[in-house]
Amino acid sequence: GVGWWSSRLDSVGISRPLEGMHYKVAVKESPPFVIYSTGLDGSEVLLGYSIDLLERFRQNLGFTYQLVKSPNNTGNSLITMVNQGLDGVNMSITAITLTADRSDLVAFSTPYFDLGLRVVIYPTQQAPSLWQFLIPFSTSSWLAIIGLFFLVMFSLVFFEGHINDRDFRHGRPTRNFFLGFYYTFQAAVQQMDIRAESGEGRLTLAASVFFFFIIAATYTAELASFLTLTKYHDKIYDVTKDGAVSESDLPYFTPLLTIAESSSVETWFLREISRDGTDYLKCANLTSCLDQVRSGEAGGTIYDGPILEYTIATDPLYQGLKMVGDPMNPQGYGIAFQTGEDSSHIKLFDKEILTARSDGFTDDLEAKWFPKIIASNDVNNGLEPVYLFELGGVFLITLGLLASGWLLYILNLAKEKLGLLKRWDRPTRDVVTLPPTSRVEATRELLQLLNETGRLPEESVRTRLLMRMVLQSVIEADEACLMQKDMNLSETDTSEISSTVEDSQTSDEASCNESLNCFQNTRRKRSIDFSAP
Repeated sequence: GVGWWSSRLDSVGISRPLEGMHYKVAVKESPPFVIYSTGLDGSEVLLGYSIDLLERFRQNLGFTYQLVKSPNNTGNSLITMVNQGLDGVNMSITAITLTADRSDLVAFSTPYFDLGLRVVIYPTQQAPSLWQFLIPFSTSSWLAIIGLFFLVMFSLVFFEGHINDRDFRHGRPTRNFFLGFYYTFQAAVQQMDIRAESGEGRLTLAASVFFFFIIAATYTAELASFLTLTKYHDKIYDVTKDGAVSESDLPYFTPLLTIAESSSVETWFLREISRDGTDYLKCANLTSCLDQVRSGEAGGTIYDGPILEYTIATDPLYQGLKMVGDPMNPQGYGIAFQTGEDSSHIKLFDKEILTARSDGFTDDLEAKWFPKIIASNDVNNGLEPVYLFELGGVFLITLGLLASGWLLYILNLAKEKLGLLKRWDRPTRDVVTLPPTSRVEATRELLQLLNETGRLPEESVRTRLLMRMVLQSVIEADEACLMQKDMNLSETDTSEISSTVEDSQTSDEASCNESLNCFQNTRRKRSIDFSAP
């Protein structure tokens, strides 16, 4: 038991017809009729409409009572406790609906509260729009995502555009930015095929993959919830065109409705609505029912009107919900007694109930415990967009990775200035477009780089062996050209040299074609394009 009230006389000289009687009263939490609360001393206190009414009956009739909480908090469990006398229970007063089935198990008083069942939905308040796919994120979130997209794109082009010949085009900045946009978009949709050549480029790609994976997963989940919610809400409507959602409309929506299990509502629903056994959604209690409606798992639920009204008015989580239609299945809440209870005692309670209703006491209780419903200002169909502060951690990690890439670039640049690091960037012009003297020097530098490091800046050259053969052939051809110019050879001698060079190039070309079959190496009065794939 959780409470005990004495049977002392509240006014001297007034007798109580039930003085000396003691009731163990079973209750379940069902605001505002029974509310579980905590007192100033930390002890549990039970409050509510039904408790205030019970206390008035105690004062007028003189009995004592002890409150006993239901173990599973359902109306049927209260009926079972009273019927079987579990824990000594012989009365129950809370939100217990009077039904024919229950009247076979317990004795009911006259109803002390009239009610009907109501349908509650999450209403669609926003007209369909071509831009509803933007709802999952707030405006600030979208702007931040777009800004980070272009930051990743710029970083990628800056770090990779001048060294990565496989994925970018040297000397064509406009095209590189278009390629940067394309590669960043690929990262956003998790279809990336760029291969970074620099450490800072790899950090940039890591940041983009991490960021866009989280954003895509969040967006997909939010959008799916929104579309599901809109689908359900648009389907709950007045089919019979009688002015409101009514009992005759509900059979059309049975698969979309969620009903509290083991409740009087479920009994009525199976008897009056789902007569053919059509499947419906189930929930454990009112809170779980409303959670399913709010999240879009269900299109609506049915429950006792007064309790729905109180919950929607007092719980901010459910203030976007809306009761639709008129009350259905008019009934009432009554006090349950054991079937062996003296009928004269039950009549005393009936008289007290009628008195309370006639003298305005129940009206006062209703004003005390039932606040007015606050209208919802929700305009996003029940879906709260993801705000920027909720994505703050993702943005911070991504910006940290990008900052690491820029820091690495600055460190490498400093090392280069100090002579500690030689950055082999792609030449500003193709080697073969330089004058012969500069071309020989440039090609020798490339050949030295290949021999020392085993790599070249131009990733588009498929193999090191082929590149070595090309460079050697270019050097030989340019040296022959310089010899021809310096020695002012005769036309005959020039032809001989030319023939020698061409024979050498033809031999090299045959060797290249035979080994790799992917590159043409002839050059005399023809340029070699190092950027060709």
